[in-house]
Amino acid sequence: MRRTNGFLAPVVIVVVGIASATGSSLAQSCGGDEAVLVEAGASMRYRANSAADDSPIIQFASELRYIANLSDPSIPGVSWTAEGFNDSGWTPGTYGVGYELSAGGAQNLLQTIVPAHAFSVFTRARFTVDDPTAVNGAFLGADYDDGVIVWVNGMEAFRSPEMPAGTPAWNTDATTHESSNAAVPNYGTPRDISGFVLPALHAGENVLAVGVWNSGAAASTDLVVVPRLSLAPDWTRPDFDDSAAPWADGVYGVGYDTDTTVNALALIATTVPEHVASVFTRTRFDIADRTSVHKLFLGADYDDGYVAWINGVEVFGSAEVPAGRLTWSTGAELHESSNGTAPNYGTLRDISARGIPALRDGSNVLAVGVWNTATPSTSTDLLLVPRLSAGESDACNGLDDDCDGLVDEGFPNFDHDAQADCVDPDDDNDGIADGVDCAPFDSSNAAPPVQEVRDLRWTRTDIRTDVQSWRDQGAGVRYDLAGGLISALRPDGGVVNGACLGDDVGAALYDDARAKPTVGDAYYYIVRAEKPPACGTGTYGVATSGAPRAPVSDCP
Repeated sequence: MRRTNGFLAPVVIVVVGIASATGSSLAQSCGGDEAVLVEAGASMRYRANSAADDSPIIQFASELRYIANLSDPSIPGVSWTAEGFNDSGWTPGTYGVGYELSAGGAQNLLQTIVPAHAFSVFTRARFTVDDPTAVNGAFLGADYDDGVIVWVNGMEAFRSPEMPAGTPAWNTDATTHESSNAAVPNYGTPRDISGFVLPALHAGENVLAVGVWNSGAAASTDLVVVPRLSLAPDWTRPDFDDSAAPWADGVYGVGYDTDTTVNALALIATTVPEHVASVFTRTRFDIADRTSVHKLFLGADYDDGYVAWINGVEVFGSAEVPAGRLTWSTGAELHESSNGTAPNYGTLRDISARGIPALRDGSNVLAVGVWNTATPSTSTDLLLVPRLSAGESDACNGLDDDCDGLVDEGFPNFDHDAQADCVDPDDDNDGIADGVDCAPFDSSNAAPPVQEVRDLRWTRTDIRTDVQSWRDQGAGVRYDLAGGLISALRPDGGVVNGACLGDDVGAALYDDARAKPTVGDAYYYIVRAEKPPACGTGTYGVATSGAPRAPVSDCP
């Protein structure tokens, strides 16, 4: 969800007290190594907003070029509004422009007087934008009589209700609208025209074109227009200057509370005027190496809604703040703070996906705005205490390493219980610990794994046969017996020349019916256990070197 601010103001930036998100000695609030970057008591710069504070770039007395139309100027359509239109033949002047025939009318608003009974006046004024990406809002006001239309670089941005739809002609008749007739212009409530203007802006010189049309020109006693165009820089950007008033020094938490019973006064360290519509805050934190930051988390104790940015990138907006462009007076839905004696930041939200790419090595800016309800005059409180922290990525260890309230998320959990497989002693939840469960991911098989065969013995029976026996490993376990002549062990130093004697033997006993070896030789035997299919096959043991014993002619 994209939110942007339509607000103009200056800003400074204050460093908060840690050097890096790594190697921090700060107290941890979870299982991992969490470095707290911003929290209650952190230094910040703030501005409390009870009225717009934007910077006009065109207003009363701004320079312009104009043509007053008593007859058809023979200009096709609204081609005169285009940025590249040649207005060198037009007359220079300043806003306000028009005429007044009645005493006590708009004379105080007039800087440039045009002939009486003009049907319309077309005006063009130029302004410069250094970096359009740093412009976050555009606002328009106007004191006028009778109807106006405004364009920026040929893009229509505003049409007053007195003007009919469609392409206006030089002599289009507007319905009646009276100007303020005041000693100074009354521009009315600023209109947010950002959606029209921002896409049209470019670096360098831009053009504001304003047309004013008369109502019943032949009998009209007045015509006037005094526009006011202001551009709002993005106060969330790291290069925004907050060094001058109305920005001031403070610490988190910031706000006010007029309730005398249940209130947030214990959380407020920086008090702002009662019933402000919003408070904008900025603070700095340092990251020595942004590639070492694996997780970022944000929490807040707040009333009523807040939005946070890192280096101008929105990383979180609470549900109480509407989507879309934000101004100083945007109304939030109700949300009550903890009203506690210490901040309750709530569940920390993982903002890594947007926050980490926005980080820079060195100094970074966290900008947080908090908004009051749509009727701040009746609101008893406003509060913001944010918390920004950097955490580790989760390792599979039974801890909340990344400090997001979840343990070992993203790791396999076969039985879907509270423990990931890496720390679950019984992955298939069959009651048999994984270490003694030959099928730890098969709840239908709880048999122990096959072991190395022990206590291999040779005996001679009463009927003069040679019998091999060993310790039985229980029901379902079968055995492979291999062996060969001792004389073969001497040249190869191992059992590689051994052969399978008994495959898949069902008991811990084997009757060797072979003839006796020649004088001076002997037989050797090796045995392994197996329990197919889930529990697999064991080994014949390992040689002195540590390598598994493996006859070439092994049992299948």
